[in-house]
Amino acid sequence: MFGAGDIKLICVFSMLIQPDFLLLVGVILMLLGGLEALVYILIKKFKPISIVHDGLPFAIPIVLSGVFGIGASI
Repeated sequence: MFGAGDIKLICVFSMLIQPDFLLLVGVILMLLGGLEALVYILIKKFKPISIVHDGLPFAIPIVLSGVFGIGASI
């Protein structure tokens, strides 16, 4: 689930990326998010983590794909 901070971060990065690269950045964002979720599931399966809030930070894939998009736009 996207939080308000995730949406703001995506909006800021989308203003800095050329429109030609937005679809590519979106695909990379979803792939990195899926990879992060898979790693989180595997870690949780083999080593039970006791976290009060079982959330998954989506800012990491957003920042990585956003930096890639800005670099591609230069």
